[in-house]
Amino acid sequence: MNRIVLSLLLLTAASPLAAQISSADQLLIGGVADGNKLIAAYTRPFVAGLSTSLASGWYNTALTHKPGRFSLTVFGAVSIVPSADQVYDARTLGLTNFSVTSGTSSSSIVGSSSLGQTMSVTNPLNGGKATVQDGANYRLPEGVGVPLAPGAGIQLSIGAVKNTDVMVRFLPEINFGSGQPKIGYFGLGIKHDWKQWIPGLKKVPFHSAILFGYNRISGDLPLNLTKPGGGLLDTDPNRDISNQLAQYSSNSYLVGLIASKKFSVFTLYGGVLYMWSQNNLKLTGNYPIASWNDPNPSTVGEPNEGQRIVYVTNPVSVDANSPNSVGINAGFRLKFGWFTYHLDYTLAKYMMVNTGFGFSFGEHDAID
Repeated sequence: MNRIVLSLLLLTAASPLAAQISSADQLLIGGVADGNKLIAAYTRPFVAGLSTSLASGWYNTALTHKPGRFSLTVFGAVSIVPSADQVYDARTLGLTNFSVTSGTSSSSIVGSSSLGQTMSVTNPLNGGKATVQDGANYRLPEGVGVPLAPGAGIQLSIGAVKNTDVMVRFLPEINFGSGQPKIGYFGLGIKHDWKQWIPGLKKVPFHSAILFGYNRISGDLPLNLTKPGGGLLDTDPNRDISNQLAQYSSNSYLVGLIASKKFSVFTLYGGVLYMWSQNNLKLTGNYPIASWNDPNPSTVGEPNEGQRIVYVTNPVSVDANSPNSVGINAGFRLKFGWFTYHLDYTLAKYMMVNTGFGFSFGEHDAID
């Protein structure tokens, strides 16, 4: 589906995945509603994994900073898409104009590199009476065979009052030039030492904190889906197609209870995390699509068969929300002077590995 889904994946920093994607025009022949359902089923696991990866890396210790002291960390993460989300069955999507002629499952974009179910279309794009050409069946696209979704970020943590850290992730909107993507990123989090308020636990020799994190990612990418070749009849040759734009937005959340124990330069840390996200992929503007249909079937003298160019406006709006998930996280940090390195693993529906480097000074090392 490289013209539609490729654009969405470019926007979500996933352009290497696009090499395996075939044309999306065929998914819109059956109408915008069916096209949205198929594109959603194909892309949702990767988008959910991406938002999970970008929501990671909020902590590598339960220690907080003294007021005005801070740490700066650069992290990278990768989410592992579970096997159940690497496939989907088009028969369960409630399609109206598409039907499955053979096959029991299809790969999502992170699934296997085998083509999916064979589809046929019984009604054309614009709702006319003609049907597609006999034998116009095709296979749903294959995946890339790599069930991973990477992410990365930079985080600043600043000590405030009462053993509380305020954490900020911020990337002002970057425009890579004319015709290139724009993307911006913002995150805000809080880590608070709760153990200080309970006299019976205050002196227990480990640190613990409650954690909250929020991420907002948005971006857009100008598109250029040109008119199909082959001398097809153009139903609206003057239609403006210069307004094509792919848009991506994501809101992700994390709350957790975390703990850590420091042994000289080595710190063990872990926690119980609850994560969820809301993600949306859109295509706006006008898109020329090759359709097996007469756009004016009642017009005298017009043929009722043959491929023509028809147009769809704002054809795709896919909600790709990730499932609410409880995760168990564990890892270690090494700290030499101000410099840190961490590595951890999160056991959840979308399992995740996170690692990063940074520096930190002014932490509350002692048990008060």
